[in-house]
Amino acid sequence: NIVAITQQALWGRALDYGAVEGGRTIRYASVVREGLQAEGASAFFTVPKWFSRVLMNAPIQGTLPWFYNSVLPIGEPAFMRGA
Repeated sequence: NIVAITQQALWGRALDYGAVEGGRTIRYASVVREGLQAEGASAFFTVPKWFSRVLMNAPIQGTLPWFYNSVLPIGEPAFMRGA
């Protein structure tokens, strides 16, 4: 997951880098250098990024039943009152 988080952050930064001035060649070394200079390691890895990535990769068999049985019911009474 750590590698995937870092690659996801790098890809997003690379797209921003490439969009400058109507489009330019992406130089990944420059993307990494600028990211580290601007934000340090948090440019590519933070606890929230890790947490969200883990949730996205959670096994579907465990995640969906938990979500439907534990999370959705929290807002159900308010939704039903408004419906």
